[in-house]
Order: sequence, then structure tokens, then C-alpha cells
Amino acid sequence: MDQSELINWIRLIGTENVGSSTFRHLLQRYGSASEALKMLPIISKEKRPNIPGVKFAEEQLQKAHAQNVKILTWDDPEYPTYLKAIDSAPPILYIKGNYKLLFNQNFAIVGSRNASLNGIKFTRDVSSDLGASNLNIVSGLALGIDAAAHQGALDTGTIAVLGGGIDTIYPKENAGLHTLIGEQGLLISEFPFGTSTTAHHFPRRNRIIAGLSSGVLVVEARHQSGSMITANYANDFGRDVFAVPGFPYDPRSEGPNQLIMNGAYLARNAADIIAHLSIHMDLVKAFDPKKYFPTPGPEVRGLAEMKSKILDLLSTTPTDIDSIIQHTGLSPAYVWDVILELELSGKLERLTGNKVSLKS
Repeated sequence: MDQSELINWIRLIGTENVGSSTFRHLLQRYGSASEALKMLPIISKEKRPNIPGVKFAEEQLQKAHAQNVKILTWDDPEYPTYLKAIDSAPPILYIKGNYKLLFNQNFAIVGSRNASLNGIKFTRDVSSDLGASNLNIVSGLALGIDAAAHQGALDTGTIAVLGGGIDTIYPKENAGLHTLIGEQGLLISEFPFGTSTTAHHFPRRNRIIAGLSSGVLVVEARHQSGSMITANYANDFGRDVFAVPGFPYDPRSEGPNQLIMNGAYLARNAADIIAHLSIHMDLVKAFDPKKYFPTPGPEVRGLAEMKSKILDLLSTTPTDIDSIIQHTGLSPAYVWDVILELELSGKLERLTGNKVSLKS
């Protein structure tokens, strides 16, 4: 990819209300990011999209060069195979460190920030043992279980997925670990340089953690937590989910115990994980954009009427796009056009599994 097109990729994915799935659709329809950028003001009739300027994208490239950060697009042969297989794979990744880790097998370990000493020790031991079995350990560089997972695998290979820009240190207590992983392991972010880490970014980070990995282990987690979101993503992506059982009176056991009740593998040690883990790369099939983003037909008349019709069918509960197509009898291309306009106007959001919902 030439630099001018990469600049437009950075601008397009940074555009307001353009997520990974929308990016794919725009690229599929218009053939390039530069053409998609020209069409955005025309598509989004209700609200002119906020598109980053060329200078912003050029600054990203300059910072990447200065800080020894590599920018991967999903058509790059080095883009992680497992992550590319999910429909919400980030179009752009900022990576720093040992790029060779991208070609190894990954396994995620996540859990509570307020971890118990036993949970931390268990995590370090399991992480070290899995690393000795040629698995990279992926986590989110948070305090507690995440940090222990990275520490246990520093010598064998660990990947930290960040909830802000790759140059953003968060939390500050993990500044040293951030530096070590950037030197010995691999730092990954989908966010541009200078992006602050916020709670709003964590679900996006968690989908990458699950998407990179052939399996996810939850050590300690409350029932409603980021770790459980990661486990749910892993289920959605068809990855193995493991959990460490805990004492019922400990709130940190709520999540793992619930996962086990729902069918997750019980993990007592690394051997339990290796015994069940599917570790063959050919089990993951590459994402086929034609399945979700069919080539559009001729321009549609009555788009406003269709938009109203589709809006009436939606709610804040996720709805499968294929079901919308079947119910309305409209062509897939027409439905995608309407969904795209609704998303760009901020009325709708895309979810994993080819689903959409109204913004609450």
C-alpha cells in the first residue's frame, strides 16, 4: 500500500461513527479509502461527518517512524491471522516490539484488577507454563491479573493490547511493564498516537484480546466486568473459554464460576488448558467480506422511506442484519446502504455477529 492510501486509511477509520465493520463496507463498495472519503459527505445526508485531516494522518506516520512503531493494515501479510478472522477486526494496528510474536500461537489470560495474592501467583505460574509450551500470552496491561499474566510470560512472549494510543502509559503503575513489553514482547493498539485511555475504549480492547487468541482464561472477575466481556467475545468468535473456579463468597469468583456453569472449561493448571486447546491455525477461516458486504446494485430511490421502515424494526436490542433483509424483502445492498447512513448519522451502532442496534 502506498503512503497516500495509508494516510487515507488512517483518516477514514478515524472518522466519526466509522467503525471496523463500516470501514469494510465502505472499502468494499468504493474500492479505496480515498474514494470512500469523497463519498462520506454525500452518504451522510443528515450530519456531515467529522473527518481527520491529511496533516493528522501524516503526523501519525511521523510519530510511528520516530518511535519505532509499525503500522499494519489488515491486508498486510503480517496482520495476525486469528484477529483477521473476526468481522470487527481493526483495519489498522499500531504495534511495537517483537513483531515475530505475531506468527506464534496466542492465548489470553484476563481477570480482576483487584486480584487476590493466590490469583496473582496462579496467573504467573500458568502464564509461565503456557509460555514454555510455545504459547504467547495476551492480556490488557491492567493491574492485577493482567499484569501477572504479562510478567509470567516476559521471557517466552507476551502481547499487551492497549486501551489508548501505543504511546499512552496506563495505568501509571505499569509504566515499567509497558516499557519491558515494548522491548521484549509486543504492544498493540488500534488507537492513534496520543489517544487517552478511557473506560469507553476497554470493550474495543477486549475484542482484540479475544480475537488475537485461540482461547481465553478468566482467573478472577466479577459477574459484570471487562474480563467477562472478553470471555463473551471469545464465545462469539468461536474460541475456547476457560475459567478458574473460586470460593462462592468471594465476589471475584462470580464471573469464573458463572462461566463454568455455562460450559467453560474448568482450569486447574496449564495442563488442563493445553489438553483442550485447539492450536491449529487452519481452524480459523479468514473473514469473507462478500458474505457481509455484497456488491451494491444501482442507486435506490425512496431511500428515506426504506430508512424509516428499517428504523421501525430496530431497538436497543441487537438485531441480525440477515433477519432485516429477510423480513423487508429488500436486497442486501439496499439494506446495507440504509444501515450505513443510519450509522454515520449516529443513530445506529454495529455489533459483533453481523448485528446492529439503535444507540441508547
